Formats: sequence, C-alpha cells, structure tokens
Amino acid sequence: MSTRGVLTEMLAAYRERWPFLLGTGLLVFVPVGLIEAFDNPLEDADLGGLDAVTALEFGALAAAQSVAPVIATVLYAGIVSAAVAARREGTRPSLPRLARTLPYGRLVGADLLLAPVVAAGILMLIVPGLVFLTWFALVAPAIEIEHRGVVDAFRRSRRLVRRHFWKVASLVLPAFLVEELVASAAESGSVWALGDTFVGGWAGFVLGNLLAAPILALAMVILFCELRARSSGAR
Repeated sequence: MSTRGVLTEMLAAYRERWPFLLGTGLLVFVPVGLIEAFDNPLEDADLGGLDAVTALEFGALAAAQSVAPVIATVLYAGIVSAAVAARREGTRPSLPRLARTLPYGRLVGADLLLAPVVAAGILMLIVPGLVFLTWFALVAPAIEIEHRGVVDAFRRSRRLVRRHFWKVASLVLPAFLVEELVASAAESGSVWALGDTFVGGWAGFVLGNLLAAPILALAMVILFCELRARSSGAR
C-alpha cells in the first residue's frame, strides 16, 4: 500500500464516478444546506418572552441545524464507501439501491461517538485527537462494507490501522486538512460573490461539501479496502 497508489486510485475513482458523486452530493447537501442557511433562532432570541409553540419551533430548527450536517456527512460517506467497494468488484449499483441498503443508524451512531472522542483528544494537547482520528478513520467503511456494529467497527478500524499507523496518518490527516481548507475556501468564495445572505450561506455550504466531501470519503474507503486485503492475505 503506497501513498501514490492510494492517491492514484482516488483520482481514478473520482474520474470514473464523478457524475455519481456529484449527483449524490447534490441530493444530500442541497436540502441540508437549506436548513443550515437559516439563522440559528436561539442565538439572539429572548427565550423568556417566547410562547410555548414558538419556543418549540425554534428548538426544532436549532436541533435540525445541529444534527442534519452530521447525518448528511455520514450518509454521503456511506454511499461513497458502497460505490467504491462495488467498483472494485466490477459492479455499478444505482443510487436508489445503495440508499436502500445503507445502515443509517449505525453510521450516524458511529459518527456521534467518534466526534466527541476526537474533540476530547484535541483538547488534550492536540496529539491524542490526531491519534484517535487516525485509529478510527476506517469505522464507516467497516460498517458499510463488512456490516459490523458500531463498537465492533471501532475495534476493526483500530486493528487494521495498528501496523500501518504512520502510513494511514500520512494519508488521512492531510486529506482531512485539505477537506477543511477546500470547504472553508468554497464557503468564503460564495459569501464574497453572493454576499452574507441566505443564498450565499446556502450556496457556500453546498459548494463546500460538493468539493470537499469526496476527498476524505474516498481516502478512507480505499485505505480500508487495501488494508483489509492485506490483512486477509497475511492470514
């Protein structure tokens, strides 16, 4: 497993399946971007002066803005994992078929567990957070491709990464950084072009995710497939 080999396959997969990746991204991120573009109603609200119905509406929107991006990211990563695995097997399943077979609950549960683990590690002088991010980078592909439970997927990712930690870190951490930079640049560009408006925020979220989301998703699933094959061959 070479860095060049993984990057080459990432580019090949993107060139071959870019209409699928783009179409899937639009279906996932356009509606979520619409939710994200609304101002958070709880930021400047006088909670004491709200009636029960309005407070409930504000709370529901704020909750949706917190949860929707997580679900969208996990959903997209799951679809990319399934698509790349199918590509390696020589098949091209349709988006509706992939969407029907995704283990949504386990993917979302894994993401909700991973995010605070990495965040806590980053608070511990940053290095532990980067270690956790590397160890558990392959959780989503383990759930989607091998149909594992949440806790078992964390164990599986740790086992696969353990003997190849620095190789995985050299791919996952730069991919994560590039993803964040691309998303931030796209969002800033949209706000610059369209203004700090509802449309500007919506376009920035969608464009940022369309450009950035495939980077880390492709890196993780290709790494998982490579390490899985190497692990099986070593037995």
